[in-house]
Amino acid sequence: MTELSPQREVWVKDLEQCESGGQDVINKMDTDGTPSYYWFQFKPSTFESFAIKYKLLPNEETEDYYFEKMHNRDLQLEIVKLMVLDESVNLRKQFPGCTTKLGLPPK
Repeated sequence: MTELSPQREVWVKDLEQCESGGQDVINKMDTDGTPSYYWFQFKPSTFESFAIKYKLLPNEETEDYYFEKMHNRDLQLEIVKLMVLDESVNLRKQFPGCTTKLGLPPK
């Protein structure tokens, strides 16, 4: 599991609380009109692309495979931690409501 600074760990925990209340929930109608899933409210295509980018899941699997894997909190958490460390990721775009509320993670 990726380690973050204590301040960033708190931010990720706060993000999870903001996105889902820390629960395994499905939001049937996110702000863009599509569903988002589980602890960090990922869209299936977003989850798949980051899981592949960070080499946490193999490429060229079925949509069902990625959707099933998305229901793993530890995997969602690892992806978010890697997103926080990845300067090419626009966290405001990925988590617009919660980054407006929480701000961006500390450097």
